[in-house]
Amino acid sequence: MSNSLQWADAIKSQSKVFNPMGKGKTAPISPCDIAAVAAVALTSSGHEEKTYGLTGAESLSTPEQVEILSKVVGKPIECVDIPVEVAVERAVASGLPEVLVKSLAELWVQIRKESYTFRTNEVERLTGQPAQTFETWCREHRSAFV
Repeated sequence: MSNSLQWADAIKSQSKVFNPMGKGKTAPISPCDIAAVAAVALTSSGHEEKTYGLTGAESLSTPEQVEILSKVVGKPIECVDIPVEVAVERAVASGLPEVLVKSLAELWVQIRKESYTFRTNEVERLTGQPAQTFETWCREHRSAFV
């Protein structure tokens, strides 16, 4: 979910989010949920040498996330679809390391093709609490976008 913070400047200056992932969906997770799982894994037994695929509880496309965020901040935000190549150029120009940009581009392509549909209930299973919704996270971080 905190990856959405990268949209803050464009939202503030242009009321836009530039999206290389099309309508493909991901299951964004709150850092608080990751921390809650880490706390359980580090303070209770039975987690040694285990890995957990952590995701948020809901699968959302970027346009759906932008719609939620727009509602929370109380202003229209346009989700602008851009080609992966354009997103790569922007990422390189912003100074991101090329190896990271290459990995991001591969992920964006998979999400755009809607072949990256991965969602688990591991947060709730391990912590006993449902994973935070994107809308709740947006409400908690609203000030970053206004």
